[in-house]
Amino acid sequence: MQTESGFMDNHEVVNVYFDPTVVSLEEILQEGQKTNCADGAYLDQENDRTEAVKMLGEKSVKKASSFRADHEPKYYLSKTDYHQVPMTPTQAVKINALIGQGKSPFHLLSPRQQMMYNYLQSNKSASWASKVSDKKWEEKMFEAWQALGARA
Repeated sequence: MQTESGFMDNHEVVNVYFDPTVVSLEEILQEGQKTNCADGAYLDQENDRTEAVKMLGEKSVKKASSFRADHEPKYYLSKTDYHQVPMTPTQAVKINALIGQGKSPFHLLSPRQQMMYNYLQSNKSASWASKVSDKKWEEKMFEAWQALGARA
């Protein structure tokens, strides 16, 4: 799963890219409602619209229109040292959400990512360029792990 924050019809929205063989639209909408993050939906597919209308109501479901990406994606994550830790797009989504809720996302990091985060915390002058929303995240993660090994 990946998300991209932005705007559609002058409303703040989150584009959700997901694999329907792993998670259903219904599950995503339910989670959004549970966390007060989904009071409406913009959808491309008519068959998705039917399902969403059942959950959200006719007035809350609209046809997707032109999407404009947010200039500051993963806002909460970008305001912490976690943004310097290379991570998968799925991790970035989950970590950003937890930070936004005032919760620690440390448990979502792998042991090596935890080591990187701890290193950054104890060496405030050390830094890696932000890896959030990097299209080459796998390559960047490997490079950062190599750099950590050289610094440790």
